[in-house]
Amino acid sequence: MEQKKDFSQNLEQAMHHKQNFSLSAPPNKEEVIKAKQKEKQRNLELEQEADKDLKNEQKKQEYAQNEFKITQEYMHRVGFKAEMRWIFLTLFYSGMFPKAPGTMGSLIAILLGLPILYYFAASNLFLAAALIGVIAVKIIDGYEKEGGIHDNKCIVIDELVGVWIAMAMIGFGIYQSILAFILFRLFDIWKPSIIGRIDKKVKGGLGVVGDDALAGFFAGLLGAILFGALEQAGIDIPVLFDFNAQ
Repeated sequence: MEQKKDFSQNLEQAMHHKQNFSLSAPPNKEEVIKAKQKEKQRNLELEQEADKDLKNEQKKQEYAQNEFKITQEYMHRVGFKAEMRWIFLTLFYSGMFPKAPGTMGSLIAILLGLPILYYFAASNLFLAAALIGVIAVKIIDGYEKEGGIHDNKCIVIDELVGVWIAMAMIGFGIYQSILAFILFRLFDIWKPSIIGRIDKKVKGGLGVVGDDALAGFFAGLLGAILFGALEQAGIDIPVLFDFNAQ
């Protein structure tokens, strides 16, 4: 009986408040056509993007299978000037190392960065990394326009940029350099957050160099925090080699 009464009251309230039950007007023909065109355009853009990614992946697979042959053909086609650029991009051919070229390029970058960091201020190494990064972006753009694949694994100049940024932020020392190398490779391989988005979304030289530069920044920031915490805790970092010894 109580349920019947509640139902009647609810029905009566609904009759007095008809506006609460009104439905919005259906979209007109023009709006429907526009929505369909927009959806069609979006699907077309997605298909084009997928096609680009597929072609790029096919190029990468082809390069992996015929790495030496394709590189030689590229050198022959574009001449001596481009070969000098290739030496720059591969960091003296360290990127041509058959296994883990990124790791090899990072090691070479450490060795090249240590003397600069020892004889000059850390800001000099940071500025050198920024300058090389800008040059690398321009050269990589030209390389890709000439038919080179995006983010070629042999190109490791971006590793140098990232490693030098990390080294400049952490400071000079054997242990500092080892930490810079480890943290940079960690961020470069893991590619968390914005680093991964730049790697996937940004095309051309900026995409190749940008993610490594950010990986170097975060590696340097974390390394500086770790060494700063050790100093605050009164923990001395042992000197592996005394470069100032007479």
